[in-house]
Amino acid sequence: MNYIVFPFIRNGERIAVWLLLLLPALLCLPLHGAVEFEKANGGVDVRIEGDIFTRYNFADSEFPFFYPLKAPGGVNVTRHWPMSDAGENEQHDHKHHKSLWFTHGDVNGLDFWHGKASIVQTAIVAMRSGENEGTLITENEWRDDKGEVVCKDTRHYRFGAQESYRYIDIDIQIEPNGKDLRFGDTKEGTMAVRVAPELRLKGKVAKGHILMKNGIRDGKAWGKRSPWCYYYGPIDKQVYGVAIFDSPRNLRHPTWWHARDYGLCTANPFGISYFDRKPKGTGDHVVKTGDVFNLRYKIIISKGQLSERELNQLYSQYSQ
Repeated sequence: MNYIVFPFIRNGERIAVWLLLLLPALLCLPLHGAVEFEKANGGVDVRIEGDIFTRYNFADSEFPFFYPLKAPGGVNVTRHWPMSDAGENEQHDHKHHKSLWFTHGDVNGLDFWHGKASIVQTAIVAMRSGENEGTLITENEWRDDKGEVVCKDTRHYRFGAQESYRYIDIDIQIEPNGKDLRFGDTKEGTMAVRVAPELRLKGKVAKGHILMKNGIRDGKAWGKRSPWCYYYGPIDKQVYGVAIFDSPRNLRHPTWWHARDYGLCTANPFGISYFDRKPKGTGDHVVKTGDVFNLRYKIIISKGQLSERELNQLYSQYSQ
């Protein structure tokens, strides 16, 4: 067989055949970049191949958040305001919409979404750089307006990249602090991103679109259920996109989406009365004292538009 496939090879034909056999697998290998962390004032910079990917911000805010959020090539895909005035054509609304963040608007009656109660980082447990991925683990307290701790969480973040996109895997473990914890039925939550003005559906420079599984698009996306939601559009003639994947292990998967035409995208498994017009409280979820409540997501920031087929493939890999 060797001499039929490589009649011109006499020395090393076995190596050539092995390379031929391995070529399909080699072509499928992910193209990763080294991930490094650097402590900054009030945050942690996350770099991929030396370039800033994002900054984890935890100081002087009602909750931790990631800003900026940069696609391959260095273009920021989230709104700058209220973190910075650097952005053009940005609406200065919803000052609690901080790039990429996780919180909820009704936890034992407390509003963490609008910052009336706060999530305070208490520790960075681990910060591990790597050739393919980097890991950041933090601990946080959810406090009422008097400083009393309602619950605690541990967040595992994994950062990485492939040729056409970067990603953050997020695993959040929430524990009640002394009494049962109720996540209330409200649309104001939970895993959220506020995209750049170009990726919006409406606005002065808006040229964006929303895509969900089964071809759900644009204005039809609000309140629908899907394992993933993807905002995309052109920034300086190049298409970029931001997707959130909802883990199949999450509560009430596939989740509902509070996906708005002005650029807000949130995965929300609680706001059933709003999304499905059910009786108020239908979406309440109680975490008993001593239990741990897990929510898991993957954030993908793409350079170039991902098709529904590509997103389904990536989601299939994620959900295995």
